[in-house]
Amino acid sequence: MEEVVIDLILGMLGIPSFGKLRELVKKHSGKVDVVLVYKDRKPDNIVKILKEFNHIVNIRENEGLPSGVKELYPITIIYGLFNGRIRIYGDMSGLLSYVFGEILGLANGTLESEVPREVLKELEEKVEREINIAIFVVPGIPCVKACHMFSHIASRVNKIYIEIIDVDMHQKYFEKHSNGSLPLIIINNRAKKTGSPRNYREILRLLEKAN
Repeated sequence: MEEVVIDLILGMLGIPSFGKLRELVKKHSGKVDVVLVYKDRKPDNIVKILKEFNHIVNIRENEGLPSGVKELYPITIIYGLFNGRIRIYGDMSGLLSYVFGEILGLANGTLESEVPREVLKELEEKVEREINIAIFVVPGIPCVKACHMFSHIASRVNKIYIEIIDVDMHQKYFEKHSNGSLPLIIINNRAKKTGSPRNYREILRLLEKAN
């Protein structure tokens, strides 16, 4: 996909290009701890992106899984402002690479959440306990949009945990939960939605039902 087309798509979704993000992160000193845990296959694409942002990233490898984390490999756990609340299972290739770059920018404080203030206020009032959100994805625009929106919410709401699961690397696990449509969003192992949310108000309604 041509770089101009990619930047146009990212701009429509509110995601900065790698070039723009690299310029932005130079202005911030916040560091992001990233833990990579893998068995047979190292997440090469994620490692490549982390090297591009090595001035804000501390990488630790194969330290073991924290409690509550699925035993799907490889897994990347993002700390910084997220404090481990965003976990990626797979390699985030293609367009998903740009979402991963954006997540790093959110985690070190370079980027600010775009979630409307009134939606944030309602989330803070109504989310009383931890909410776990699993998003099954492939490198397509609807999946990119879903990851983008939920990451912006997680950057501001401390009780929300997100797992982004690469279907290409975890097909059998996906088949247990899905009718084949993507992205598939599962909230607290109960509420399910296929397709990207239209807006943040729709995500608020989904979380209210699951809370």
